[in-house]
This record gives sequence, structure tokens and C-alpha cells, in this order.
Amino acid sequence: MSSLSESSETPVAQGDKLSIMQKQIQITAKIYECRDAAKSLLGDGYNKRMFEYGEIISAVSSSKKIGIIAAASELANDPRASGYEKIQILASAVEMIEPSA
Repeated sequence: MSSLSESSETPVAQGDKLSIMQKQIQITAKIYECRDAAKSLLGDGYNKRMFEYGEIISAVSSSKKIGIIAAASELANDPRASGYEKIQILASAVEMIEPSA
């Protein structure tokens, strides 16, 4: 019978866990900033555009069997996407996960 200390998995050091958590929080803050920027820039067209990008994100997510954030990240990392498009893609992913009021 093995104990936890004999596990073949290498435990993550406490400092590494904090570093990972800190990076996740920073990324979350950045994508929420994208949502705020898209709202400001798109104005009345925001909801329509978020729906359009949401459809694209959903299609990628379904076809590749990956999550919404992974699909949005893949689309945003496409070298053909402009900076403005990247902001909208990430904003749409946020809206899909946590719709704004």
C-alpha cells in the first residue's frame, strides 16, 4: 500500500502554485479589460458583434473539442487577426462564460 509521499507525481512547490495562480488572475484581468475596451469601442454594436464572434468561438470549440477560452485563444493567436479583432474575440469569450449585465 502506498502513501501520498510515495506517489509518482511530483508535487508543485507552494511558490509555484502562487505564481500560477497569480498568472491566472492577471490573465483574467486582461480579458476583462478586453471586454471593457470592446464595449467602449463598439457602443451599440457590442451585443451583435459579441454574438457573431461567439458563434465562431463555439464552432471552433465544438470542432476541436476544446473549451471556450482555448478556442478563443487559438483564434486570437492567429497571425491574420488584427489587434482590434483579438480584443473582440477575447471579449466575446468572456461574454460566453460570464455575460455582462
